[in-house]
Amino acid sequence: MPQLINEIKSQKDKQYLLLNALKELVVSKAATPAGIASLQTFVQGIWAILFEFSESPEEGTRNVVGECLGKLTLVHPAELLPALDTHLSSKSAFGRGTAITAFKF
Repeated sequence: MPQLINEIKSQKDKQYLLLNALKELVVSKAATPAGIASLQTFVQGIWAILFEFSESPEEGTRNVVGECLGKLTLVHPAELLPALDTHLSSKSAFGRGTAITAFKF
């Protein structure tokens, strides 16, 4: 997970593919209690990275980020749901749209 996070930060030309990889990893891990436990230490780092891309001008990137945020919120809903809710009042239409997509998932 740390290497994937570092790659997302550094590989500008491959960020969409790397964000998809992160989404698939979160989706698969969020499906089991053991997977959720393994994600716990990375939640804040993943959360921060996803919100960096939540206002991307690329719709595909925002959709991937929104799905990943939604699935990640299920890992720790008591903490992350209120944080996600605050993004619904973002000044950016892209940020609000990404938050709405996250709630869908």
